[in-house]
Amino acid sequence: EPQFLQAQVLINHKGYNLGPEVLKKKYKARMDSLAYEVAHAKDVRTKSYYQYQTANALFMQTEYDTALSFIRECDFKHMTVENAYSTALMAVHCTHILNNPTEGMEFAKSMLDMNAGESMSFLMMGLCYLQENKFQEAYNFLGAAMAMTQLSNMEYKYKLDQHFIAAACGEAALGLNRLGD
Repeated sequence: EPQFLQAQVLINHKGYNLGPEVLKKKYKARMDSLAYEVAHAKDVRTKSYYQYQTANALFMQTEYDTALSFIRECDFKHMTVENAYSTALMAVHCTHILNNPTEGMEFAKSMLDMNAGESMSFLMMGLCYLQENKFQEAYNFLGAAMAMTQLSNMEYKYKLDQHFIAAACGEAALGLNRLGD
């Protein structure tokens, strides 16, 4: 008769909590195998999974131009919603860093289409508008992100730092001369 042992385990994942050089080295080592998997995938769904992993590896190496170019070619429609959302999020970050808010807006809109209930979608839209100096739109989206993070009964994949949102919201308010908000 089988017996089961119940144990409490704490997993201490430090995958992203590494120094920049260690992180780059970690992801650079994956590039050849990821390229092979993309080229030899057995079906479109598997290929799209490895496209997501490749985009992530490029992003984690801070190769933003290359990551964005790669993301533009990704097959989003065959990715899981979670992977497509994360890939779009990486794209928005890349466009922000590369000062391309117009393209970033397209990826941010796709995030809203995929998950309008996720506060990160509103934050990314707000940051894109802020980068374009469209302060009212930025204020509206950033305010929505702030309100969503304050709802105690909501669970989000991405825990947002309200101080970060408040800083961007404040910048939008300054642009609107709405200092009392």
